[in-house]
This record gives sequence, C-alpha cells and structure tokens, in this order.
Amino acid sequence: MNSFIFYAKVRLIFTFRAKIRKKLTVSYRIKEEGCKQGI
Repeated sequence: MNSFIFYAKVRLIFTFRAKIRKKLTVSYRIKEEGCKQGI
C-alpha cells in the first residue's frame, strides 16, 4: 500500500511538471511569434 501512495505522488508531480512545461512552451512560442510579427 505504501508503494502505491508513493507511485501516485510521483505521477502527480510528473503531470504537474508537464503542465507547467507546456504552459511555458506555449507562452514562449507566443512571444516568438509576436517578435516575428512586430508586436
């Protein structure tokens, strides 16, 4: 049971980090596109 809780925590952290990374990537792309278009 303990290992299951640990696995759940690890999975939660990984999904959380993936979401943050995705958000950063999207905002970075928007900035790049903005620079190209002169915004």
